[in-house]
Amino acid sequence: MNPSLFFILILGPWCFGNFASATESESLLKVMEAWKANFSSWVGDNPCSGWERVTCDSLGRVIELNLSNAGIVGPVPANLVDLKYLTLLDLSNPRYNPGPLWNAVSGDLAGLEGLTNLQYLDVSFNNITLDSFPSAVFKLTNLVTMRIDNLRIGGPLPKELLNLTKLEKM
Repeated sequence: MNPSLFFILILGPWCFGNFASATESESLLKVMEAWKANFSSWVGDNPCSGWERVTCDSLGRVIELNLSNAGIVGPVPANLVDLKYLTLLDLSNPRYNPGPLWNAVSGDLAGLEGLTNLQYLDVSFNNITLDSFPSAVFKLTNLVTMRIDNLRIGGPLPKELLNLTKLEKM
């Protein structure tokens, strides 16, 4: 292997900083627009450079989005799926200490379907009312923790939940 190429591959992330892909940056901005949220730190085109509520890994990929009590409103946007490395998504509201910004996520959670790396999902205490358990969740096979406290979901727990073999807490 060419020594120059080796050093670029190994030292690149430390020398040049962490930069999320343009797709991830655009998706995050579209998600916030759809949810009518506004964060003052979300400026520029790199969420890995200090955007609040966003965590990136050492390769500059968005891996955590913590929007707990952020005042987001509406269904889960379809372009959330562009955050394909996301391992943690928190859309919850605090149970005992609601702040001035109360989330009102609604809909069938279909926008979660392609987040196959997701390990932690919290949609607790939102405005979600469903006739049956959201089928989008069945495709999240890496889920370890799923918080759905205080949602209004009708019907029995479906057997498809057994396909979530890594699920430890629900």
